[in-house]
Amino acid sequence: MLGVFATLAVLYVVEALLHHSPWIFFDELDYSMSAKRIADLGTASGGKPYHFNGLYPFLIAPAWLADDVHTAYWASKTIGAVVMTTAIFPAYWLARMLAAPSPVALFTAAATAAVPAFSYSSTLMTETLAYPYAVLCFALIVRALSTRSRGWMVAAVGAAVLAPVVRKELAVIPAALAAAALAFYALPWLARSRRRWLPAALLAVAGLVLAAWLLRYVSTTWRAAAGHPLKMLEYARSGVASVVIGVAILPAIAALAALVRPQGERGTPAQRAFACLFVTTTAGFLLYTAAKGVYFGPLANPVEERNLIYLAPLFLAGAAVWLARRSVEPVSLPIATAVVFWLVATVPLHFGPTPASDAPSLELLGAIGWSSSGIHVLLGVLAVLAGLVVGFGFRVRWMLVGACTLVLVGALAGEIYASQRSADYADALAVSIPRPLEWITHATGGEPAVYVGQQILQPSDIWLQSFWNPSLAQMRSLDGTPGGPDGPLKGFNGIPATGDILLVKVRADGSLPVPGAIRYLVADQGVRGAGSEVADGLRWRVYTGTQLRSAAVGIYSDGWTGDRSTYTVYDGAQRYVTVRLSRAAWCGADVPGHATMSVNGKIRARADVHACRTVVRSIPAPKPPFRVEVAISPTFVPAALDPSSPDTRQLGAVVTFSDAPPH
Repeated sequence: MLGVFATLAVLYVVEALLHHSPWIFFDELDYSMSAKRIADLGTASGGKPYHFNGLYPFLIAPAWLADDVHTAYWASKTIGAVVMTTAIFPAYWLARMLAAPSPVALFTAAATAAVPAFSYSSTLMTETLAYPYAVLCFALIVRALSTRSRGWMVAAVGAAVLAPVVRKELAVIPAALAAAALAFYALPWLARSRRRWLPAALLAVAGLVLAAWLLRYVSTTWRAAAGHPLKMLEYARSGVASVVIGVAILPAIAALAALVRPQGERGTPAQRAFACLFVTTTAGFLLYTAAKGVYFGPLANPVEERNLIYLAPLFLAGAAVWLARRSVEPVSLPIATAVVFWLVATVPLHFGPTPASDAPSLELLGAIGWSSSGIHVLLGVLAVLAGLVVGFGFRVRWMLVGACTLVLVGALAGEIYASQRSADYADALAVSIPRPLEWITHATGGEPAVYVGQQILQPSDIWLQSFWNPSLAQMRSLDGTPGGPDGPLKGFNGIPATGDILLVKVRADGSLPVPGAIRYLVADQGVRGAGSEVADGLRWRVYTGTQLRSAAVGIYSDGWTGDRSTYTVYDGAQRYVTVRLSRAAWCGADVPGHATMSVNGKIRARADVHACRTVVRSIPAPKPPFRVEVAISPTFVPAALDPSSPDTRQLGAVVTFSDAPPH
C-alpha cells in the first residue's frame, strides 16, 4: 500500500510541477485568494474581506505563508496532489470490508487513485480534498451499517454532516446515509412478510413526492430544474457515462451486476450495506448533477463529470465485490451490460483545442482521431467485451489478472493524458503574460495598484495577472466588458468574475474613484496614465498615481475596432488629435468603410477606408477634457469574406489616436 501510494503521489506531484500557471477559472483563483487571506489573517489593502469558502482553502493556507507567489503555488499543488492520493487508504479498507482478498483490495485502491479525475490534483481545486474525503465517508458508512456499532455510527454521521463543508456537492452524502440506513434496516423486515411490501412501496413513493415538493421551496436550483425532466435525464446520462469511461467500463458493469446477489448466496452485512449505499449515493449525485446542469442551462458543460467523480470509487468497490464472489447473477449481467452499453454508445463527444475541465475522462478519446460515430462504436464493442469478461472471466485466473491490469492501465493513461492537456493549455494561456510573471508587483514594490482596461473580451489574462501579482488589488473596466455595458459585470461566459472587474466612472479630471491606499495604475490597451511610467509589459503599462491622461475605448487588443470607438483626453496641452485608420492588415475583398470623426459631438473630418490601405486625419483639439468619436460604416466580417479566416468580428479599421502634429 505504501509503495502504491508513494508511486502515485510522486507521479501526481511531478504532473503538478509541470503546470506552470492556473487555468480553471474561477475556481483556482477563488480558492487561492481565500487561502491567502487565511494565511494573512486579515485583509490586504484594497482587497475584499475573507468569506468562508469550504475547508479546502484552510488545507493550502500554510503554503501561502511563503514570501512569493511561485513558492506558494507549487506548495499548494504539492499538498493537493499528496492529499488526493490518500484516497487509496479508505478505498483499500472499503474493499477489505467487502470480503475482497488483499490483492483485489490493492487493485481497487490503486484504480481508485488512478482515474482521470486525478488530473485535478495538478490544480488548485477542492476536489483534491473532497475526493478522498468522500471515499472515507463511504467506508465509514459501510462499516457503521454492517457492524451496527454505536461508535462507528457516530463516526459515520459526523463525517457525513461535515461533508458539505468540504464541498457543497457532498451534501448528497448525509442524505444518502439516511436513505441507505433506512433501506438497510427496512429490507430485512419487509422480507419477512409479502403483505408489508405494498404499503411500504406506497409510503416510499409518497415520501419521494413529498421530498421533491419540499425541495421546490428550499432550493432554487431544484425549482428551476424540476420542470425539465428530459433535460435532467440528459445531463445525468452524459455525466455518468463519462465516469464509466474513466474507470475503463468493466468495473461499472461488474458493480451493477454485483448489486444482485447470486441465487442461494446471502452476502455479508458489509456487502448488503454497500449495495444500499451504492444505490442511494448514485441516485443522489445523479439528481444533483442533473438539476445543476438544467439550472445553468446554456452555460453548463454538455458533460458534467466533475460532479460525479465520487461515483468512481463506488464502481471500483462494486467490482471488488464481483471479484470476491467470483460469480454473477445471470439475470443482472445482461441488464448491467445493456445499461453501460447505452451510456458509452451515446455519450456526447466534443473535442477541441480547449481541454474539458468538467470531463477529464473523455480527453483520451480525442487523441484517437476518429469521428464521434467511430468512437461510439469502439466504446460499444468494449462494453460488450467487458460484459463477457464479467460473466465468464472469473473462471479463468489469467483473464481476471489481464482484465484488472487493462483497467488500471486504461484509467491511468486517461489521467496522464488529461493532465498533459491541462498543462499545455495552462502554458498557452500564460504566454500573453509578461515575464517575470510578478512584473507588476516588482514595479510597484508591492504597493497596491488598480487595473483599468476596455474591450476585455478574453479576461483570462487579466485574472492571471491578478493571481501572479497580489498587488493588483482592484480591476476596473471603462466600457462594461466583460459581460455588457450595464451594471455589475459578469465574467467570462456570464459567470461572476473573481477579482471584481467592475464598470468605473472616470471623473472629469481623469481621476479614478479608488481608495487612497492605491497608488499605482496598470493601464491596458488604449489607456494612458497621467503619472510617470514605471514599467512596460507588452500591451500593459504601469504608471504612478491613479489619474488618466487619455483613454481610447472600443479598441480590441490587436488594435482593430468595430463600428465605433472613442478617445477621451482628460489632461494635457495637445493642440491636435491625429487619427490613423488602417486596413493594411486586411488585403482581401474590399468593403469600403465610410468614417466620420467627431469632437464633442460635432463632425470634424471624414474619410473612406479601403482594404490594404491607411488614411490619416488630424483634428484641432479643444481644451481638455474632450472626446473624439470615430464611427465607421459599413463594417466587414473577415470570416464571411474569406472562409479560411476564423475571425467572426464586425471590424471597422485599426484605429490609432495620438497627439502628434499634422503632417
